[in-house]
Amino acid sequence: MDQKQNHKDSEAVGAESNNLWVGNLTANVTDSDLMELLGKYGALDSITSYSSRSFAFVYFKRMEDARAAKDLLFLAHKTFCSCGRNG
Repeated sequence: MDQKQNHKDSEAVGAESNNLWVGNLTANVTDSDLMELLGKYGALDSITSYSSRSFAFVYFKRMEDARAAKDLLFLAHKTFCSCGRNG
């Protein structure tokens, strides 16, 4: 693979999207639960969940809303995890 193709592939991996992967879901999490939680960050197009595999794809109408949800949920998770270890 030449250097130009390798650079193009690495850009695609880091490219922003209106689609979020949400993992480590418990079996009782429903699409409605995800809509209620993630709809706070912006309008959703759809949710495709795979409860047997414990994950879902959440599609936002706007890429900016998906980014905001990702950033804020990551921060909340990081804060929760660090509090759990220290507290």
